[in-house]
Amino acid sequence: ACNIGRSFLGLDPEEVVVGSLTESLESLSDTFDVVSCLRLPELFDARGGRDDVGRLIKAIDRVVDGVLFVDVDERPDRASAASGGASLTRLLLDNTSFQRVVDLGENRDPVSTRRRTRLVALVREG
Repeated sequence: ACNIGRSFLGLDPEEVVVGSLTESLESLSDTFDVVSCLRLPELFDARGGRDDVGRLIKAIDRVVDGVLFVDVDERPDRASAASGGASLTRLLLDNTSFQRVVDLGENRDPVSTRRRTRLVALVREG
């Protein structure tokens, strides 16, 4: 990751973070108006337990001031009904200070080998 960040993106070594996403987010003192956190479903699948997922969600919520872009495995309007309320969208809404979900449509990345996902924006209002 460090070599890719430096070679292809021109980043300085201190601009590339390698390690725990949760710990990296928790160590930030700045907040950001807009954050993209793609592949979040895979991160949650790889996490050990509920406490780890909860800690990551709290860290994300703390650093985002306005809009969080995430890709999800379900349509937000059908998420609760289809999964009994256990969808990623519902999990984020129930455990963060975001108030609204905007469905931005299906992810049509022609390079991705992943199953089709939807891009959504979680928004804080006011």
